[in-house]
Amino acid sequence: PTQRPLTEPERALSDRMVAYWTTFARTGSPNGPDAPPWPVLRSAGPRDQPVLSLAAGPGGIRPTDADSAHHCPFWDTVEGRTG
Repeated sequence: PTQRPLTEPERALSDRMVAYWTTFARTGSPNGPDAPPWPVLRSAGPRDQPVLSLAAGPGGIRPTDADSAHHCPFWDTVEGRTG
């Protein structure tokens, strides 16, 4: 009762993510005929984990630098945080 209804773009993203997950569960690949392709990414090292942006619109699914986007260097300095 405390959650607001999803906006149309949020609903579209939710539907797309459900489709990716169900296609992945069914076939072993998230890619399907009605969605932008989900590219295969490979990591070069333990701190170089590839992350995909899930922004809406053309080119929305793309590799992104999660450390920079989420200010990870700052969070790595917080006491008790393990990297």
